[in-house]
Amino acid sequence: MIKKSNIRNSKRILKYTLFGIAIGMLFPIFSTIIDSYDTYNVLSMNTIMNIQSSNYVHLVMDCVPLFFGFFAFLSGYKHEKIDSMNDLPKKDLMSNHDRIKSSTLNNSTEGQLNHSFFIHQLKQTIAVSSRYNLSFALLSLNLKNFEEIIHTDDHTKGEEYILEILNHIKAKLRTSDLICRFKVNDFYILLLDIYNYQNVTKIVDNIINTINSFQFSDHAKRLECNIGISFYPNDGKDINKLLHSATYARLMIKSQKSSYKLFNEHFETTIKRKHSIVKIMREAIDNCEFEIHFQPQHDENLNIVGSEVLLRWNSLPLGQVNPSEFIPIAEENGMISDIGYWVLEETCRYCKTIDDFHSKNIQIAINISYKQLIEKDFYNKFMEIIEITKLDPSFLEIEITESCLSSKEDDALKVLSLFSEKGIQISIDDFGTGYSSLSRILEFPIDKIKIDKSFVASITKNKKNMTLVKSIINLAHSLDMKVVAEGVETETQFQVLKDLNCTIFQGFLHHPPDEFKVFKKLVNDSVYSCLPKSYSYLV
Repeated sequence: MIKKSNIRNSKRILKYTLFGIAIGMLFPIFSTIIDSYDTYNVLSMNTIMNIQSSNYVHLVMDCVPLFFGFFAFLSGYKHEKIDSMNDLPKKDLMSNHDRIKSSTLNNSTEGQLNHSFFIHQLKQTIAVSSRYNLSFALLSLNLKNFEEIIHTDDHTKGEEYILEILNHIKAKLRTSDLICRFKVNDFYILLLDIYNYQNVTKIVDNIINTINSFQFSDHAKRLECNIGISFYPNDGKDINKLLHSATYARLMIKSQKSSYKLFNEHFETTIKRKHSIVKIMREAIDNCEFEIHFQPQHDENLNIVGSEVLLRWNSLPLGQVNPSEFIPIAEENGMISDIGYWVLEETCRYCKTIDDFHSKNIQIAINISYKQLIEKDFYNKFMEIIEITKLDPSFLEIEITESCLSSKEDDALKVLSLFSEKGIQISIDDFGTGYSSLSRILEFPIDKIKIDKSFVASITKNKKNMTLVKSIINLAHSLDMKVVAEGVETETQFQVLKDLNCTIFQGFLHHPPDEFKVFKKLVNDSVYSCLPKSYSYLV
């Protein structure tokens, strides 16, 4: 069956050809005029020469229609070729993706495009999109806790899980979209025919819901993912720029839960600084760039009863780096353990220099992240440092966040129970900001609760906040737990917290962070009762 587009294009060629012949036919008219002119000329040598010239002119003019027809034909063919490409349906453009998808599967994992073909197809998509003013989206997807889950599960099932996850994701994509696995848990997804953010966010939401609902065998932890999004041509017009933009957007996600982020031009500067911090941080301990400061804790009579040790980093090339910036980076890149062990050892050595330290019954609280807590041999290495520094473990206290309680695995509970059996107390930091349930608090050997400073900051401005803080204090006391209020910065906050029966306070109001020698003098000058004291560091 002849397509209508072919008939239309043939008519266009015929039209151009006939038009050229018609133009060419005008030239024989001029030839007739020349013939009339020659008839009235007097025969002479010049006249004969003119007649001979006229004959050549006649020959040329007789051929003109053919020349015009031929060039008109070529012109019509050229326009037919261009218009046929313009008339090409988008589904025909997309069919190229399907051919590649069916012929370039990764040998190790069924249904995955290998790197080279994915990059080749991305290059072709950029070329087509540039020529026909089309738009598309590129996603950078990371299964953020996949390695953590398979670490506690059967390692041989890792590839099987990837296959299942991949098939679940593909079920939520369109037939024209492509997905490629670049690393163990990193994927890139190419979404064609995307003209606005709403189109792509709808697909991304479906992907996130699919990943979150994925079930592992004998494993209750939910799979989470981060997705960075870049758009052609707004976020890049070449392969490297688009890939980097999508990756930068993903790396800027700080949420613990599944999330996505659209690329912003400011991300590139932030990510480059992050990479600089990672590179420089590896040598920071050897260069003695880290130091610890102490922020005392006190009772209602302003007697020093403990301290939180704050980690500071004075980088040689970067200057002072905020802990809120470099600590999450250290956790992401596996350097938090080395830094944590260094801080623990330094803190223990400092405490040994305090006069009659053991008689003052001070407890040292160490802030430990969930990643550190479930590390292999963490307990043994921790206790080894205690032995080296000859510090009685009963003077130690481990701070954890609520995220440790919200995990359904028993790994953290087992390790914390071992520490508790050694007489080391356990406290929950930033209480009220996580997602733990009261039943989980009862399961863990918790000795102390620290009220997050965000609640303290608004305790005098929001009546509901005051009621919440009061409930936390009453709950802790009813469970024989101690309470510390963090971030006390005004006299009014201090008085309200005292009225609510809070017994331990920390904040800039009375004691800003300072060097160890200042804290040591405060401890030696303080009057102590038989109540346990608290002294912690933050990493």
